[in-house]
Amino acid sequence: MAYEPKEGQGNLFRNRDRKSDAQPAMRGTVMVDGTLREIAAWSHEDKNGQKYLSLKVSLPREKAEKKPAQSDLW
Repeated sequence: MAYEPKEGQGNLFRNRDRKSDAQPAMRGTVMVDGTLREIAAWSHEDKNGQKYLSLKVSLPREKAEKKPAQSDLW
């Protein structure tokens, strides 16, 4: 059985596929109003040297369907 967070709870994992600073440092899921949402976090540092995380919560992205290779068409 897959882990399903309780209402108002979630998890974050390090984004091992990160290729640029524009991509989140961490990704995960959170349960909000009975809907599983994606959460992303970026690590920053303010002008005083204080470290913090900025967060983005969004609806889950649809998984892109794999397009068949040209050789698979015939």
